Amino acid sequence: MSLDKSLDSLRPEFRVRIERLMHVIVDDLSIDLRIHETGRSRERQVDVKAAGASKNTVGAHNFGCAVDFG
Repeated sequence: MSLDKSLDSLRPEFRVRIERLMHVIVDDLSIDLRIHETGRSRERQVDVKAAGASKNTVGAHNFGCAVDFG
């Protein structure tokens, strides 16, 4: 299963905030930033929880309200 790294998967009001944050981090602070994952299916969330990387069966990624940076 491939990871969703698209900002288009985020809720519009959250995406605007993430884009502003990324602008500050990348352009103003000159820090290399990569998106690891944005949206997440319920199946993917179950896998993440089973791997011990989350405590939630349903999380903010499932609703377009989370971004993992790597």
